[in-house]
Amino acid sequence: MCRKLVLQILFISVVFVILMLLFKSNMYVNIAISAVYVFAVFFALYVYGRQKTKSIPGKRVLT
Repeated sequence: MCRKLVLQILFISVVFVILMLLFKSNMYVNIAISAVYVFAVFFALYVYGRQKTKSIPGKRVLT
């Protein structure tokens, strides 16, 4: 499961670098791309954490 998370974040990071290089002359687009990148990484970590927490028997999950 951890390998899947690493591959997702690696893919998101590669797309981020490519988009930053494509739009290096437009700062507003770079800022938007950076914000989307941060939210995408946090979302991937959040989903991974939720899946790990649900797989622990006897662990109460706040919903």
